[in-house]
Amino acid sequence: MAPFLPAEIILCILEHMPDIFTLFSAILTCKDICAVFTDNEDRVMGSVSWNGAMNKFTDRRMTDWNLMRGGRNTNATRGRAES
Repeated sequence: MAPFLPAEIILCILEHMPDIFTLFSAILTCKDICAVFTDNEDRVMGSVSWNGAMNKFTDRRMTDWNLMRGGRNTNATRGRAES
């Protein structure tokens, strides 16, 4: 069995994960890491990069918004109608 790392070292590792996807992969890998994460979730989540995860959500919302508007750019349409 591998030796248990002190919680502060595990926290340092978790806080330096490059993105949210890597963070959760690491958490699922080891129950000791999971236990430290559970005890310090706010601290870790505040330090990790979402690496575009929120941008993907925002892009999806904007696509939905454009579909609701009929897929048109109202400013461009208005400009053509005035010409």
